[in-house]
Amino acid sequence: MIKITAYTANRRIEKFIKSSEEALKLRTKFQSQMNNGHTVSFDSALLNPSHIEAITFEGIEDEEAEHG
Repeated sequence: MIKITAYTANRRIEKFIKSSEEALKLRTKFQSQMNNGHTVSFDSALLNPSHIEAITFEGIEDEEAEHG
């Protein structure tokens, strides 16, 4: 399981993805949207690329995802 976290100045949004293949597709999508100056669609949030400080991808154990 992969935990993806987007950080802005006043917000942290987390999303859990089951496969690393899906996470890689999302990473490519985020990079493309940010490079083109487009709004980044992340879970149920729309983020302005100029306000995104970081997007992290972290592999986690399934038990941690169920509790966190």
